[in-house]
Amino acid sequence: MADVFSREKRSEIMSRIHQPTRLETEVHRWLESEGIPHEMYPKVEGRPDVRIVLPDGGDVYVFIDGCVPPDTLILGDNKLISAIRANDRCLGLGGLASVVRPYSHAYSGPLVTIKALGVLPFRLTPDHPVLAVSVARHEVKRPRHRTWRVPSEPAWVPAGLLEPKRHYLVIPRLAGVYETRTLDISAFARRPKGCVLTELPLDPEVAFLLGLYVADGYAHTGNWHVYFYLNTTEQRVVERVRGTLERLGLGCHLRTRGNVTEVATCSRPLVGALRAWCGGEAGSKAMPDFILLHRDEAVLRGFLEGYMAGDGHASPHPNGRGRSYLRCVAGTVSLALALQLQLAFARLGLFASLSPMRRTTQIMGRPVRARQAYRVEVFPDGGGRGRAIVTDWAILTPVTSLCTEYYRGTVYNMETTDHTYLVSNVVVHNCFWHMCPKHYRRPKTNTEFWVRHIEEAEARRREVRARLPYRWVRVWECEVRDGSYKRLILSLVGRS
Repeated sequence: MADVFSREKRSEIMSRIHQPTRLETEVHRWLESEGIPHEMYPKVEGRPDVRIVLPDGGDVYVFIDGCVPPDTLILGDNKLISAIRANDRCLGLGGLASVVRPYSHAYSGPLVTIKALGVLPFRLTPDHPVLAVSVARHEVKRPRHRTWRVPSEPAWVPAGLLEPKRHYLVIPRLAGVYETRTLDISAFARRPKGCVLTELPLDPEVAFLLGLYVADGYAHTGNWHVYFYLNTTEQRVVERVRGTLERLGLGCHLRTRGNVTEVATCSRPLVGALRAWCGGEAGSKAMPDFILLHRDEAVLRGFLEGYMAGDGHASPHPNGRGRSYLRCVAGTVSLALALQLQLAFARLGLFASLSPMRRTTQIMGRPVRARQAYRVEVFPDGGGRGRAIVTDWAILTPVTSLCTEYYRGTVYNMETTDHTYLVSNVVVHNCFWHMCPKHYRRPKTNTEFWVRHIEEAEARRREVRARLPYRWVRVWECEVRDGSYKRLILSLVGRS
């Protein structure tokens, strides 16, 4: 693995570690079998894939125009991309979307690991488009000579062409789509007609209860009890939980063990609902979509307040200039929950920074590494915004470094109704990117926006290639798969 700081160095490393992909290998073998002189090039930004020598002594260059590794988590149905199927849900730039079809293929070559401020590192193939903003720094002559950051228009940039300190990645501020006011839980009861609790009102207090369950709760399927574990000093939270449970018509039992107060209630439908919506064990805890994407931000604030009351703490944080900001920190072992919390705070205009956290414990005096945990850090008063830029539609976070490594295995992509999806909460494009004449379909949602961006990208690609000092042709991946590219190559070398 090597650090990459410039485009030239990145191209050098990628050309050194590149191995041909399966499609390139197919083209190479066919050209060899036909006896056509050629030269294969590594897939480096701006360079063709194949050079073919023509009978007249000239040559022609071929571009093969088009993913993520299988361990990438896709929010929505909270699945790994290798497990995504058609009609599954995912989150994109426009909010909740559906998967039209997933794709996978064998790949051997470079993967770019992208690190950005407050974003968990993620890996992409070098040509995978990422939505980014190029930020120019302008020195404004004022008393303190402050530096202002002026965001440009967002554009799709291949992952291999991202530049640290210049490009800012996009974390979307998702719009609410749910207007649910009551939650039906009768399906989780054994006898719905005789059940005391068949529905929950979705208000800030119930959302607070759900957030507290995700942080410090457990739903037991053996005795059908829901437990909340709080510190004995958190009497205000205990009283708030007891008041909400009594308002729902549920009994409440308190028990103190050492410095822990246990709040318990018995309800079979509530246990089933909580485990279905929010998960059961710590590693499977998640935020329900009807909370994350609810139109009423008071419901979202209630959930976040409950979660931070159970699993977070607030403390003053100095900024080095004689002023302290309020900092709220929480930790979780659920990757899906950590990513959802970042999107939830983004909806409220707050930048939540995520970072991996290794937990170590001791068993019989020996240090033992626990499961991977994630740290969520947010500054409610905006003091910790740092170099991130908060806009009305997204939070822009700067790229800090890029690393390139060799990868051999299967990579995945998918087509979505939104034509985007989130990788580590960063907006990336789906396989809809290129305007293939066979498979390109005009977007049906947000048509004006997507058509403009796709056509502008195609125009830039044509403009760049028009200035190349050699003759070139384009071959689509689908033409390599069905073999139709062979007629074009044979016509170029005069064998048609």
